[in-house]
Amino acid sequence: MWNRYDDVILALFSLTFICWRASAADVLLNVEVHLERPLWSQYDPHHIAELVFAVANLLAIVHLLFFFQITEAIGPLQMIGDRHTFPSR
Repeated sequence: MWNRYDDVILALFSLTFICWRASAADVLLNVEVHLERPLWSQYDPHHIAELVFAVANLLAIVHLLFFFQITEAIGPLQMIGDRHTFPSR
């Protein structure tokens, strides 16, 4: 199950990179006057890239949280100030 989950995360990050490249190419090809964001197209590659990047980051964080729950050594790790300590038993 986690292999497919990781594949989805990698695919989303790859799609983000592709959308950023498409956005850069669009800017280079269509030399336009600077438009404010509300005037951009709804399907602008930069908007899509930001959406996909946010979803990919969310999935990656959820994956890390699951990993921290199942790992005995890292699971009880607590952050206190600038130190990382394990709780005393």
